[in-house]
Amino acid sequence: MKPERGLLMNRFRLEDYAGLTKGINNEDQFITRCRAILTILSCATAIRSIHLPGIHASLQKEFVKILMRLENVERCTIYDYDSHGKIVEFNIGEIQQFITKWTKLRRLDIAFRTIVSNRAFDDEVPELQCRTENLKIRASHLTGRQFVRFRSYQLQKVELERLNQDLKSFLLVAAPSLTSLTIRSCPFRRQSMNEDYAIDVVMPQLCSLEELYVAGELLTVKSIAMKGPGKCPSILTTFVAVLAPAIYLEDLTDAMETSGWKAVTIKTLPGLMDESDLSIKQEAAGVAARRNIVFTYEPPRSTACSLKYKD
Repeated sequence: MKPERGLLMNRFRLEDYAGLTKGINNEDQFITRCRAILTILSCATAIRSIHLPGIHASLQKEFVKILMRLENVERCTIYDYDSHGKIVEFNIGEIQQFITKWTKLRRLDIAFRTIVSNRAFDDEVPELQCRTENLKIRASHLTGRQFVRFRSYQLQKVELERLNQDLKSFLLVAAPSLTSLTIRSCPFRRQSMNEDYAIDVVMPQLCSLEELYVAGELLTVKSIAMKGPGKCPSILTTFVAVLAPAIYLEDLTDAMETSGWKAVTIKTLPGLMDESDLSIKQEAAGVAARRNIVFTYEPPRSTACSLKYKD
């Protein structure tokens, strides 16, 4: 690539280069492709949007140095790449090292099947300085320290999947500015049976939230009841997976009496209800109707529960 052409590039995606998307049959071909990517990125200093595939381990240090020189990146997607049957692994510390230099970064999407963690290197990475507003992490094997570094007081939209580290600590920092929060397959391991669930704890701080999607055992009916009128200026929608054993049908009637939600739709395990369950469901539905709350409690088409905050 000619240097003058690189100055005009504002986006890099592997899919935009037909010669780089051909099948890889061996490691040498993969290394050749990685070198071509490095050549392009070394010239494209004006990039604002970048999709980063996996890079061969032998080239990662050079890769990081090149990325740290980019100053205009606003959107970044990082994903691992399955090269001839072998997943190329990332070092999360190296990723955090270069994105902290991207002070204009507003959207970050990380999707890994596996992550290499170099704990000695991780200790050298400072708190991230980028002001990310939109963060999506779908990864496993992050340490708690690695995960918490992604927290920001500017975060607005967050999607988390397959994480189980320091969820509550992360959310307590990010909560005030969040307008949208999605959590899937992120088990929060309570230290004792008396410890509150993560979403219940942070719900009072989620004062800007408009959308909430939660799959898993992360909240109780407290998160329905505590958002009373005037406590949230927006419309809040939440979805809870079928495996949400901390939400009990018998607690919903009282929750409806104090709730400020516009709509509550709970998707639960399919099966027959006995007469007492049907009675409780009808009682909760009656309270909801009196308070103009749309209430649904049923087996799932897709496992979900929905809540919308009242206007």
